[in-house]
Amino acid sequence: MDPIVLDVPADAAIQISKVGGDLRLTGWDHNQFLAEADDDNSLKLDRNDGQLVLSATSDVTVRVPRGAQIFIDSVGNDAQIKSLDGALHVRNVGGELRLRQTADVDIERVGGDLSAKKIAGHLHVNTVGGDLLAHRVQGDFAVTRVGGDLFLRDVEGGLQASAGGDVTISVEFKPGQQYRLDAGSDLVCRVDPECDGRFDVRAGGDLSIDLAGAQIEGNGRNKVVTLGSGDPAVKLSAGGDLSLSGLAASAETLDDFGDRFGEDFGVMAEEFAAQVENQIESQIEVQLADFQRQLSERLAGLDVGPVHLKAEELAAKARRAAERSAENAKRRIERQTEAAQRRVEAAQRRAALQTEAAQRRVEDAQRRAEAMGRRAAGRPGEPSRPSGWSFGFGPRPPTPPTPPTPPAPPSAPVSDEERMVILRMVEQGKINVADAEKLLAALEGK
Repeated sequence: MDPIVLDVPADAAIQISKVGGDLRLTGWDHNQFLAEADDDNSLKLDRNDGQLVLSATSDVTVRVPRGAQIFIDSVGNDAQIKSLDGALHVRNVGGELRLRQTADVDIERVGGDLSAKKIAGHLHVNTVGGDLLAHRVQGDFAVTRVGGDLFLRDVEGGLQASAGGDVTISVEFKPGQQYRLDAGSDLVCRVDPECDGRFDVRAGGDLSIDLAGAQIEGNGRNKVVTLGSGDPAVKLSAGGDLSLSGLAASAETLDDFGDRFGEDFGVMAEEFAAQVENQIESQIEVQLADFQRQLSERLAGLDVGPVHLKAEELAAKARRAAERSAENAKRRIERQTEAAQRRVEAAQRRAALQTEAAQRRVEDAQRRAEAMGRRAAGRPGEPSRPSGWSFGFGPRPPTPPTPPTPPAPPSAPVSDEERMVILRMVEQGKINVADAEKLLAALEGK
């Protein structure tokens, strides 16, 4: 179907009342509104008190001025929205919603996953049925309910969030802000050890705190952890395990490296894909403008009736073909990104297995060292014990000579993971330096 193109103000108010399929909405540097659907007779455009109202029964691509105010009532499937400087209001998206480079965002409901990155304002959400990932939010972040997992990173404002699954958070806690996070399952919070804050933490499972210099009060599964001045106040609760630790790497968080690297790589790859896509779209616009200019020059002086309509039809077909090429290029980039992500996840799993194996070896060596210490403590003054009992009354037969003990096989060298585990035990006060040396000797088979 031919696209709908209208001149509109830079801050136009545009309503997307209903989309039967997918919605792809992008801001651009033109004071024009453009809408194009995959199916014929799918688009319907009305005006209501100066506001454009668009509906589509199939997938639709929409371009609006960057400063436009966008109101979306209903999208049946997935939605992708990016490059907006005006406010965005979303009532319902049935599938997944991806936001990139937008300003203030208010969302009522997303049926699937929500991914939001580079939000130059607040992000307020009522309900998300799947997982929620938010990265680089310059304003406040608030979500009433996330059905799956919640991942937050680099949120500059306050936080209010509740998730039914796991919660992972890595942000800079700032004085004067309010922070509250509830996880139905596990919660992992990583903070800068130099930051201030008063952390009220509660866990239904294990509670782990690893912050040097922190003042810790309480016991069991409810503790108050104070850093510096104690401002801001942060409340963290988890139905499962809760971990509060610093951002620095340690033996206990070696497996987090893969997660952080994977997430950073994914963000960089996605931003690269977005840049490539934007470049492709910009090239499309330049080439189409040049194409239409050449058509106008060549058709000048001819019958402008049917010829002009034919030119518009050719331009529309050229645009659709170029956009299909751009979409294919984007899909190729996404496939390459997913393959790289799978490799990162495999490396993460290998690192976790190596860390667990090192932990088991250290624990086995610790038990051996403790057993050797108990035997050594019992030797002074201990009477010799017979090697067996004789119930006969005649002379005891001679004891056969003991065969020589074969040499023990050489022990594997102590790995870096095992050394880090032992070092961490010393830092936590579980063992002293002498005990650490004994553990290293036991691991080396000495």
